[in-house]
Amino acid sequence: AAAAVAAAASGAGSLAASKPLMQKNRVFVGNIAQELTSDTLKTVFEPFGDIIDCQIMQDPSGGPRHRGYGFISYALQQNAQDAVSQMNGFELLGKQVRVNWASGSAGNPTGGAATPNSVGGTPLLGLPGAAPAPGLLPLPGTAPASGGAIPGAPGILGSAGAPAAAILASTATPGVSKCLLMTNMVSVKEAKEDPDLEGEIQEECSKHGAVKQVKVVPMEDKDEVRVFVVYEEARSATLAYASLNNRFFGGRMIKASLYDDATFENGNYTL
Repeated sequence: AAAAVAAAASGAGSLAASKPLMQKNRVFVGNIAQELTSDTLKTVFEPFGDIIDCQIMQDPSGGPRHRGYGFISYALQQNAQDAVSQMNGFELLGKQVRVNWASGSAGNPTGGAATPNSVGGTPLLGLPGAAPAPGLLPLPGTAPASGGAIPGAPGILGSAGAPAAAILASTATPGVSKCLLMTNMVSVKEAKEDPDLEGEIQEECSKHGAVKQVKVVPMEDKDEVRVFVVYEEARSATLAYASLNNRFFGGRMIKASLYDDATFENGNYTL
């Protein structure tokens, strides 16, 4: 496995050697929101392991819109399996992505094609119709797939329909930072008067992974409340960001970003 990873990462000279690996560990991602780019999609899926290639398929006519689906190739087969197991049905920018092994990969060696009504040859029930491109249609009113270890957005959150913001604060690193920062969640008055606020936030954020700490920091001089959620794993923080950013909480649109762990631990909450 180590040799395979090295071959995949060694550059142009090893491109031919990495192609079989890319195909073997290739994952299909469908029902991707138009606001997502290949770089952002890569950042969301990177916590599962090293990614060799990540592409959202663009409109062949050359327009600005993509086709709603793409492919991710991991360096290790287990990384691809983890992504399939935990991300199928996960909500990104208001759409439940469909994640499965791509045609011809280790998890789908028979080559079943990904179509609007199937992913990797596996039928998807409840789709409201076919689409011209092999992206997947939204599933209005349906819940995230039960098989995923990390569920989709909490029930109190509603779709904002807003463009995606930058996925990271300037101080944080994808797949490394365990600290999530949320602003515009509550008012300063609410933060001071609600003794159960931290517990309520921890309960909701735990739907994305084990939470180690929640800290609510009212900043009266800025009329702002900063909510920090520290997860046990960096992967959980990245997935929580993807689900919570630009979503509604109590009538307010949350602004989320990843925050540098060391900066938070040093008591600096103002970056």
